[in-house]
Amino acid sequence: MMPFTFSKVNAVIRAVRMSRQRQVAAARMAALEESNSLLQDQARKLEHQTNEARELAHELALTNEELRAVISEAKKAWAAADSPTDRRQSFSL
Repeated sequence: MMPFTFSKVNAVIRAVRMSRQRQVAAARMAALEESNSLLQDQARKLEHQTNEARELAHELALTNEELRAVISEAKKAWAAADSPTDRRQSFSL
């Protein structure tokens, strides 16, 4: 009867060990799934921010072009305004 009792005890010990290993594995899997979910959420946010940055960069480039055109027009206007003044000064001397 003794050998039967030992083998039964060993079987119970193995079953308990395997159950604990399954629980640990399940807990790890749950933690990995949560981590994966958080990473996916961060990836979506990063993609959204990247798209916003691209749109802002495009708007900035357009604004820069508009400012350059305005500056160019202002320089032309100043040059045109200065020209008659220079001519009047040369005639008065």
